Amino acid sequence: MKIKKEKNNVNKQIGFLDFLFFGFFNKKGFTVVELLIVVALIIIMAVLAVPVYSNFQSTTQLNDETIQLVQTLRVARQRSLAGLNSYNHGVKLENDNYILYQGVSYQLRDGLYDRKIKLNNSLNLVWQLGNNLDDINFTSNGVANTTGTISINHAINGTFTINLNSLGLVEKD
Repeated sequence: MKIKKEKNNVNKQIGFLDFLFFGFFNKKGFTVVELLIVVALIIIMAVLAVPVYSNFQSTTQLNDETIQLVQTLRVARQRSLAGLNSYNHGVKLENDNYILYQGVSYQLRDGLYDRKIKLNNSLNLVWQLGNNLDDINFTSNGVANTTGTISINHAINGTFTINLNSLGLVEKD
């Protein structure tokens, strides 16, 4: 008799656990209300994520373009220091692009060696260089023909500044 009672107790416990863990999953589908709640939560999360993503994207774009300009200026300096093709090298600045060139100036350059880098449409260059120059040329000892700052401006999300000192060293602020 005792054995049968224990079996009934075990069956009742399993039935209770079955209800606790599986009672909610015995349905055959989802209700319309449940689906609407899930869709609403997804829409709310997407709406909150869009500004964060666009801010991240514009900041990344500005940072990448600034790093590329810094590297281009450093390449021009290194080519001049190395005496590549026995010429000076420099960078010509324009509002929406810049050109890495070979020659003693942009006007006297060898156009075959030009490398033009176009900025993204939302970016533009602003520079304040000595003697109102828009052409940075490095001599064979790495010294630049001018000093000053170059700023890359994003239409929405700020500005990064690049400094060019009297020794020809290029640094991002």
